[in-house]
Amino acid sequence: QTMKSIIFAGNNLFFSTKVTAQLKKLGYSVQTVSACDSIDMDTAAGASAMIIDLASAGASALELPGRFNDIPLIGFSGHNDTANLENARAAGYKIATTNGRITSDLQAILKEIEGI
Repeated sequence: QTMKSIIFAGNNLFFSTKVTAQLKKLGYSVQTVSACDSIDMDTAAGASAMIIDLASAGASALELPGRFNDIPLIGFSGHNDTANLENARAAGYKIATTNGRITSDLQAILKEIEGI
């Protein structure tokens, strides 16, 4: 089963543009918000996954797993930002990975969470 709708949260224009373009190319519809605070139940309704830019989406990024425990969360940040990545994993993100991997390996990452 192919995922259809993905929420992308983050205000770094480079990653936002790059990731959403890839998602659309892979056949997903994408809803972009600049900060995690903007994601409410209505926004999340029907989302197959959320992709969160941990470096720019705000401190509330770590609260998302508790608020939306039925939606797989993918977080990404710089490879030197180990604290943010570890905190995301501990908070309940299905995947917490690097900027490089989210931009170069997005299709494989999405396959990892399909069916979860």
